[in-house]
Amino acid sequence: AIPVAPLVVHGAVGALAALLVRDSLGPFPFALALLSLTAALVALPLLGDLAPLLRADPAEEWIATQPVTRREIRLARSLVAIAVVAGLAASSLLPAAIFAPHDWSLLDRAVFVGAGLGLALTLAAALLATLSVLGGRAESALVLVQTLLFAGVVIGALVGLRSVPALARLTGPHDGPAWLTLLPSTWFARAVTGEIGAALAATATAIGLLVVVPSAPAPGPLRRGALALVLTPIHALAVRTWVRREERASFELVARLLPLERDVVLRTYPLVGIPLAFLAAGAKSGGAEREALLALLLFAPPVWMPVLLVHIPATASHGARWLLDGAPLDRAHIAAGARKAVFVRFLLPLYAVLFGLAVWQAGPSFATRLVIPAALVAWLTIEPLYERCVRDLPLSRSPDDLLVEMDWTGAMI
Repeated sequence: AIPVAPLVVHGAVGALAALLVRDSLGPFPFALALLSLTAALVALPLLGDLAPLLRADPAEEWIATQPVTRREIRLARSLVAIAVVAGLAASSLLPAAIFAPHDWSLLDRAVFVGAGLGLALTLAAALLATLSVLGGRAESALVLVQTLLFAGVVIGALVGLRSVPALARLTGPHDGPAWLTLLPSTWFARAVTGEIGAALAATATAIGLLVVVPSAPAPGPLRRGALALVLTPIHALAVRTWVRREERASFELVARLLPLERDVVLRTYPLVGIPLAFLAAGAKSGGAEREALLALLLFAPPVWMPVLLVHIPATASHGARWLLDGAPLDRAHIAAGARKAVFVRFLLPLYAVLFGLAVWQAGPSFATRLVIPAALVAWLTIEPLYERCVRDLPLSRSPDDLLVEMDWTGAMI
């Protein structure tokens, strides 16, 4: 299956970034900026939807019974991973090469694209090696890395152009700070200045790792984390005082099990990095500017809610949906319990974090004054958004078969 949406988005981002900076940057800084952007765009799906490329195939036992050798299976999987990663990287590299500085020759543009493909394969090989060593013991850490990476991409989009004058002064990796020489994108950006040794060595090593290193083990089920334990008293209080008896089943189902669904976590949690990115981008502001930014952040969670609500029907065990189909419950009660679970399990912890950030940045008086109305607005928007976004029963459909019949832009606005 060709990931058309990411290809289109990455191509547009690569073209726009190249057009914005091509008249201001020389060969090395241009390559450094665009290759860093490509690395981020490739790393995000590799940690998320494309992560199964690097993991063991659940059907591998069946495939092994066919007239093929283990070596052929591994080589085929490696070629698939290389083709998909290279295609994803090319979607942003080719437009960037087309809109590179005017004085670049065709050879310069080809070297730039080749360096970007090598960088993408190096990232994939590094992730494969990490997953193979750690097994399934670092799932939470990978989600955290994806969240921080998402925040970094947003920060780059917000403030990246401010760095163009500093980048323009670079003629090579040694003109900047010492940490610049440690970045993989720096190794490959040197290729456009004629120093291709490091890029070729890294690319050859990456291809070797992708072929030789065995696929990472298939991830096991997610475990309840510390947040679930912290929320236990609040969960119990909500069941006792707020959740009606006929809403209890769907409330418990969504509150306890939806956070353990790997696809839901990987597709929704990293988006929390957006408010963190805005906070980091405005870190130097003070006084009224900082309070205005914090006020926007406190009222931002409803913008994220459509993405979360769309995934409420998602589950890896969708074959058990007959339990809900046959339950003697009204659909309205099931929806009401699910909405309350979303508020208790997802929005309350998010508002607790935002409240702590507001106290740290602007003091307890400001935070207390705004967090309560902000949380109430979020609760009031759940019901209309739920009706628009959720098209099936909670935890009843495959994550790859979700019904998304909505105007995303209109809902978020």
